[in-house]
Amino acid sequence: MIFFYIELMAKHHEIGKLGEQMAINYLLKQGYNILHQNWRKGHWEIDVLATKNQKLHIIEVKTATWDT
Repeated sequence: MIFFYIELMAKHHEIGKLGEQMAINYLLKQGYNILHQNWRKGHWEIDVLATKNQKLHIIEVKTATWDT
């Protein structure tokens, strides 16, 4: 059972990384300048820090999957 849990967590992280990369690709196409990805300070994390039009944008990415 522990092996199954670890396998699910690995899959979960892969999906999360894919979602963040898709978000970054979208932001770049929209003209954003990506400053940092997965910025950490202590236990805090910001998925994406970006700028556009002289404004700082703090972006939290959520990725979901479903069966069809």
